[in-house]
Amino acid sequence: MAFNITFDYRFDSTGFFADDTRRQALEEAGAIWESLIADEFDDVPAGTSFSLRDPSTGARRAVTLTEEIDDLLIFVGATDLPGRTLANAGPDGFDAQGDAFSRRVSSDFRDIGPITDFEPWAGTIAFDAAADWSFRLDAAQSGRPDFISVALHEIGHILGIGTSAAFEALVANGMFDGVNARAANGGQPLPLERDLSHVQDGFADDTVLFDPILTNGRRMLPGDIDLAMLADIGFEVEGFVTQGSTPPLTSDGDDDPVFGTLLGDVIDGMAGNDRIIGQAGDDTLLGSAGGDTLFASAGADLLNGGTGDDFLSGGDDADTLVGGPGSDTLVGGSGVDLFEIRTGDGSATINDFDLATEVLFLPQSGFASVTDALAAISKQFSNVSRLTLPDGTFVDVFHASVTGTPLEAHHIELEGQPTRFDVTGNAPAQDPDFRLEAQRDGDVLSVRVLNAGPAITAASFEAALDFVVEGVTVDDLRLGGDGTLSSGNQRVDTALSITVTGSLAGPVATGAPLVTVDFTVSDSFSLASADLSLTVEGQPQVIAGLDGPISNDAPTGTVTISGVAAEEQTLTASNDLADADGLGEVSYRWQRDGADIAGATEASYTLTQADVGTAITVVAIYVDGAGTQESVRSAATDPVANVNDLPTGAVMISGTAARGAVLTAETGSLADADGLGAFRFQWWADGTAIAGATAATFTPGEAQLGAAISVLVSYTDGFGTEESLTSAATGAVAPGAARLGSPGPDTLSGGSGNDTILAGAGNDTIDGGDGDDVINTGIGFDLVDAGAGDDLVQGLNGFDTLNGGTGNDTLQGNFGNDELNGGDGDDELQGGVGFDVLRGDAGDDLLVGRDGFDTLEGGTGQDTLQGNAGNDELNGGEDDDLLIGGIGSDVMSGDAGDDLLQGQGGFDTLNGGDGNDTLQGNNSDDLLNGGAGDDRLEGGFANDVLNGDAGNDTLLGGNGFDLLNGGDGDDLLEGNAGNDTLDGGAGDDVLRGGLGADTFVFRLGSGNDRVADLGNVDSIELEAALLGGGAPEPADLIPFATRDADGFLLLDFGGGDTLTFTGITNTNAILDDVSFI
Repeated sequence: MAFNITFDYRFDSTGFFADDTRRQALEEAGAIWESLIADEFDDVPAGTSFSLRDPSTGARRAVTLTEEIDDLLIFVGATDLPGRTLANAGPDGFDAQGDAFSRRVSSDFRDIGPITDFEPWAGTIAFDAAADWSFRLDAAQSGRPDFISVALHEIGHILGIGTSAAFEALVANGMFDGVNARAANGGQPLPLERDLSHVQDGFADDTVLFDPILTNGRRMLPGDIDLAMLADIGFEVEGFVTQGSTPPLTSDGDDDPVFGTLLGDVIDGMAGNDRIIGQAGDDTLLGSAGGDTLFASAGADLLNGGTGDDFLSGGDDADTLVGGPGSDTLVGGSGVDLFEIRTGDGSATINDFDLATEVLFLPQSGFASVTDALAAISKQFSNVSRLTLPDGTFVDVFHASVTGTPLEAHHIELEGQPTRFDVTGNAPAQDPDFRLEAQRDGDVLSVRVLNAGPAITAASFEAALDFVVEGVTVDDLRLGGDGTLSSGNQRVDTALSITVTGSLAGPVATGAPLVTVDFTVSDSFSLASADLSLTVEGQPQVIAGLDGPISNDAPTGTVTISGVAAEEQTLTASNDLADADGLGEVSYRWQRDGADIAGATEASYTLTQADVGTAITVVAIYVDGAGTQESVRSAATDPVANVNDLPTGAVMISGTAARGAVLTAETGSLADADGLGAFRFQWWADGTAIAGATAATFTPGEAQLGAAISVLVSYTDGFGTEESLTSAATGAVAPGAARLGSPGPDTLSGGSGNDTILAGAGNDTIDGGDGDDVINTGIGFDLVDAGAGDDLVQGLNGFDTLNGGTGNDTLQGNFGNDELNGGDGDDELQGGVGFDVLRGDAGDDLLVGRDGFDTLEGGTGQDTLQGNAGNDELNGGEDDDLLIGGIGSDVMSGDAGDDLLQGQGGFDTLNGGDGNDTLQGNNSDDLLNGGAGDDRLEGGFANDVLNGDAGNDTLLGGNGFDLLNGGDGDDLLEGNAGNDTLDGGAGDDVLRGGLGADTFVFRLGSGNDRVADLGNVDSIELEAALLGGGAPEPADLIPFATRDADGFLLLDFGGGDTLTFTGITNTNAILDDVSFI
């Protein structure tokens, strides 16, 4: 087969081609195209009439063929063309009458798909008669336009490049986006000139024939990009994907991108981390093994990630997305999409679930009803609902922040149970025809032929017959909703015709069942005889068995548990199961006293304390070859034996080791997995038991002076084991009695030395003096000056003022609204319950607010401030501080130094102040202000506002709809998940939106900014003042467009303001995303 191009010179009225040298050059150009095209068009018969443009005069001329056209006839001539135009050309003769002509330029691609094809039969070329042409055949001539190069270019226009509806169908946003063109251009579409008929001037280092400008003295031949465009509009070109064919599969380990065609493709990535891009048509994109990225385009597509952590993007129209095993991200795109989640898939995240129209399809999920599925929904965050399947597989669905979950029963669809019917009648010798009809939109049908008559095995039946569905021969009888086939159950909208061809291998008794077929329907549809019709050899057949479930073959064999039934031991499941219907992949579910154990779905299970005393069983689950879910339970183990668990935690002694002071055994941190019994106490002095000291408290006396005190705590746990723990010893018991206050107001002074002062009730004034003092204020509104030394001051009840003085002091406010001042030294201040004010002053201090709305001021030194519960105010002061807000809506200021601020719970405000600070908002809607210095701001979850302020800052939005303002300096802004707004402010900034529909803001004075990941759902807001004010339109940006050193689009607004888009080379690609403010 050879493609033929014939030239007709009848309209060469100027005699331009009277010189045979010129005709030879033109014929050479035609021969070059003939050698590259492997297509064959239908011949146009002699006698056909049509009109065309006279290439020499421009007038319309009528033509009647005296000979047939073999593929393509081109009429040529010459005239004086305006300006620097060397030639113009295009296809013509479209008024030829007859279906044979309309089909070659219609919207039906060779009668097999709704896509524009182009098969021209005639065209015209007008050459410039005044040009200083070089007609050399061997090479171009320096300084002169090369005739062969120009002729090649113009013939390409007649073939349809830039001149046909097939070409226009692949043009969007100023780019030519064909599968071959992408492959030839590194996975990117081709940028076009404004006329949308040529590639951009100078593209691909000026190596493309369809560049709009020809360089004199240079021979240009069709290259890969030119041939790719020709193949994309329907021509057969060797080495390129032909429209309607299936592109080559990627081989194992090959991570190169694969592009679909404009018809419905089936592309399997096989092994490797694949990138598969579908085009128009209803495609099936299979990632198989590896971490794959699947992109669909127009059409109702099926995307199945297979194993591995995959990213699936559905594109336009109604798509089905199946993540498969692994941690997958699913984006449906526009259209009403179906998200399929199966047992064993692991986890999936759906970023754009449409609550108004879309559905989670849960085949073989383990849920008995939609009600059970709804009960398995939990809220991870205010904008994330998690549906967890019984095996632990879960899907996170992002939505607007709401209380409770917006997911309802109409969002969930479960697969129904199979129903079987038999086709009876005489066995045909061959070619039985089956017609199966679904009567209701949205019904889900799955069809499978199981066996034939008694003398024919299932294997021979499958081997002997071919199945033809809607004219397509297939091996699988799963029906898609539009007459196509897919790898999973699909919605059926119309009646489908199945033809079975071939002969059966073996005799079949007359009247015996010939074929058994399974139907699976959605649980919202009750299958009845009236819903189905079936014919064999054109004769209606008997449909039986629709009133009951499948006649199922029960599994045989057993499931066994090996291992020792004792805590901390591992049990292992095994089986020798068999099933006449076919044994599917077996999974396990472990049970405790007959109830499922959460997350226990592997072949082995390690026993815990929760299993002690219970009987363990394991259930083996699989789906047999007839589509029935089967389960077999093992025998139960003996009750799980306990293994003693040692206690955890520690016994602490509170109080001062001084004569007359009360010591208390603190047991609050003790725990025992086997259960805690009643505590028993024994106090010790220097390792010797103190007679009679068996209470929870002990007051040292004269006999214990100078001794170290400890306490032994013992108990009997829930399984009868005696357990005991001993505290650490105190320091030596100090001499002297404690100074005791009266029940009324007292003035107490400790003087020099290590004093113990117990003030008692009343509003007391206490001066600790020098030494390491222990001061307990008792009940009342007390004023304490601890003085020099490492002091312990306990406020107890009342509104107390506690001053630590010099030394490393510990101040405890306890109950009441207290004021604690650490003074010099490394102090520990604990506010307790109430609205407290804590000031660390000089030294490296620890300030803990605890309950109440507290104010914490670190002062000088490297301080740690913990607000804990309540709406607290934390001020770090000088030096490098750590501020932790805790629960509540806190206001935190790092002040001077390189500080770390952590908001944690609540709606927090974090101010970095001076220094290079790190601000972490965490779980609520937080406000983060970096202040001066090179700061790092992390929004965390929820909808945060991050202001970098001065310095070269890093802003990370995290999850949620965040607002990021870089401020002055060269900043990095990353929105991460959610619909974020990014404004770099002054300086040279990098903006990266991440997942979600992000908005990039650029204003007058913003500096030299770069948008690193502009996506299809993102938008750009530009200040109108950049273009001189007024009400500019997006197209007004074109004069400001240029490219950076890497070839990416750069908008230069002058005055030092530029905006660069990484990965984008053409202005038209962003115009739909731009608005002005």
